[in-house]
Amino acid sequence: MRNKLLQCYSASIALAGLMLGTTAAFAATPTGITVQTAAEVATLNGSGANYGPPSNATFPDGPLTVASGTSVTLSAGPAGGDADTILLVLSGSKASLGAGTIGLTFDGLTPVSFTASNFFSTAAGGFPASIMGIANGAVNGISFPGADHAAADITFNGPLTPTGVALGDVTITSPIPLRVDVFGDNSSTGRIVGNAPNSGAEGVAPIPEPSPMALFGVGAIGLMGVMVMRHRRHHCTSA
Repeated sequence: MRNKLLQCYSASIALAGLMLGTTAAFAATPTGITVQTAAEVATLNGSGANYGPPSNATFPDGPLTVASGTSVTLSAGPAGGDADTILLVLSGSKASLGAGTIGLTFDGLTPVSFTASNFFSTAAGGFPASIMGIANGAVNGISFPGADHAAADITFNGPLTPTGVALGDVTITSPIPLRVDVFGDNSSTGRIVGNAPNSGAEGVAPIPEPSPMALFGVGAIGLMGVMVMRHRRHHCTSA
């Protein structure tokens, strides 16, 4: 009888531990995403902002570059408890974007888009000349200090804990090369509280558009096919 009681007690402890572990594995839920202006980003970079790893959130260890339109999971970092908001900073060339549009989705939130008017210089956004963990390192051939930037702020219903738990999937479609850096900020202070290093950034490579000559070749082949079919049909009719 005593052994059975001990076995039941042990099973109860194990079940409780499992339940606690499962509860702890739930990440904060995203509640909204907004494109940020240069002035709003400058406020996040204001007095009291802190930079450098350990990260609040991060892309898979890399840095990795994916094709435009590819989903990549963003996970909570070791310092996730310091932040309840994520600032995704897209860096690239405003001039290269021209009249193009960049799209960004995060899980089930309403997608946002960026045009050249949403990009600003590093100085306008208030970013330091050298950011710990980012410095002058290049991701997808793009160095953070010398690029134009656009940003989107993703809010959550609580701190980004625990470490390593998936926060959501980021999907970016872009006609130009980009690098995407992850900053954490805190709604109570209104300031950046950390960032992922280069290894936690993501590169986005545009899908090359077919050249005019390639399109001409495809059109020519299609036209030849139509002509052959017409010739065969005419030949059969004549027979």
